[in-house]
Amino acid sequence: MSEITKLRKSGALQEAYRIGLEVLRREPGNFKAKVEFGWVLNDMMKLKLESGQSSLFQLGKEYIGLIDQFIDLKIPESERTLINSVSWQIIKFVNNLANSRNPDIYLINSIISKLRLIPYDKPSGQHSLLLHAILKLNMQPVSFLYFINWWGLDNFGVEDLKPYRVSSSEGGRGYTINSLAERALCEVLKYIVEFMNSYQGDEIKDKKIYQVIKSLYHKVEEVSAKHPEFFQLRYQFVKFHLSVSRFKNRFDIRPLGRDKLLEILLPFARIKKDEFWVWDMLSELVSDEEMRLSCLCRAMMSKVEDKYLVNVKEKLAEHLIKRKLYKEAKIEISQIIKIREQNGWSIPETVKRMTSESWYKGTKINMNESNRRFYAENARGAEEILFLDLKSYVAVIKGLDESKGIAHFVFGERGGGKELVFEGSFNYKRYNLEIGVGDFVEIRVSYEDVFSQGMDRAVKQSSLGRVKVYFAKKTDKVPPSFIYKEVEDYIVVKKDKKGNMIGFVGDVFIPPDLMKENKSIKRGEKYKVYAVLNYNESKEAWSWIGLRIEK
Repeated sequence: MSEITKLRKSGALQEAYRIGLEVLRREPGNFKAKVEFGWVLNDMMKLKLESGQSSLFQLGKEYIGLIDQFIDLKIPESERTLINSVSWQIIKFVNNLANSRNPDIYLINSIISKLRLIPYDKPSGQHSLLLHAILKLNMQPVSFLYFINWWGLDNFGVEDLKPYRVSSSEGGRGYTINSLAERALCEVLKYIVEFMNSYQGDEIKDKKIYQVIKSLYHKVEEVSAKHPEFFQLRYQFVKFHLSVSRFKNRFDIRPLGRDKLLEILLPFARIKKDEFWVWDMLSELVSDEEMRLSCLCRAMMSKVEDKYLVNVKEKLAEHLIKRKLYKEAKIEISQIIKIREQNGWSIPETVKRMTSESWYKGTKINMNESNRRFYAENARGAEEILFLDLKSYVAVIKGLDESKGIAHFVFGERGGGKELVFEGSFNYKRYNLEIGVGDFVEIRVSYEDVFSQGMDRAVKQSSLGRVKVYFAKKTDKVPPSFIYKEVEDYIVVKKDKKGNMIGFVGDVFIPPDLMKENKSIKRGEKYKVYAVLNYNESKEAWSWIGLRIEK
């Protein structure tokens, strides 16, 4: 063991440092001495960080000096243990700076510029810690974009892709934080938009940033496609594209169409449906004007202070003016002005223009009037918008449990040369439906359920496929003919083995309960029956069963 290493391990770092310098002055090509001196620098960094004797600013200057000395050693990449240990000390110091009350971003950038010259392992724990630290800072867009481009969006470890649980300091339930990867990707999109906003109409001298932004965007697009569970990223991705559309493709990023953006956003919107800003964004994506009104009204029903809704109110007012709903529009505008004045905010030129128009001056309102009833009436269709990405089917109600508010249904789907049959149930009171047996409802269900649970009509099954209903409404649309039909024919009345009256109209079976409901049925007379396909488990066969019968 050399003298440098002995002194270092005994804790005499200053003496080890002094001797190391002397050896390297005499023998600048001494590889072994370089490695030993590198470990001395590593331990000095570690000691300075743990002692906390200097201010972070002073410590930063000392750290930079030690980092420079380590870089000058030109330690070969084969010395992985030393290189990774030194990088850990540097990154832990950067993390301390980021956690301080007033982070010195200039100092952090200086240290990172030197850290880039150290070939430590990536992906790795220290590389992830560095990104954790940087995400805490409020950086200039260009600085962040160049940093994250160097950090590399291919360098996420397995743990970086998982959300993690933070325990409550007070012993409560704690909370979950989005994965490092998702938070980083969201920040990339936000910083790109911030950069674009800062250069509207101006010539950008740094031409390299164009390529950096393009590369980062495509990497975000690639990672997000692999991780559809990153719901927050979905929101940020849509917000990004709504912003990009204003920049006339200056950055060679083609904005996605609104239908595609709506498809991306909806899984996130279903989770965050109580947030006003979700409905605000949905209002920008739906093409139907009635749907847009529903979204804006649903946003206005969110449980937040009015001051947060002032921009949504302005959008709603403009929409109401287009529809010539002047009374409701004036109520919104008067509230906008009141909220802004109470908070010391300026009145936008668009609002001033509205108040100067003739319709505004000619419309009388009570200054205490509210549009709450209007919101409630027009927000009714908003819930369906959340499920527009799910396929809709026309189902037949085959039974009701009125005490529990449960409706049992059946519907069909053709696919792959097969006729698939499904059944299920849902709480119809949740959708304020007034329905009866034999009525049709339009339901929205997931594709996964449809293609994994469908039962082939041509195959004998002990049970039908079951699906979860996400939305339902009454409809005049007709179900496919292989699960529903109407038959008009003469009735044949019989008794079953238990002595119950049953009937047949053509090939449609009329069950005992339906016969009891229609006691006026007479043998040999003509009736019209509304029937649904049914699987008879005892006979292991499909057959038609009547739901309603009429003369």
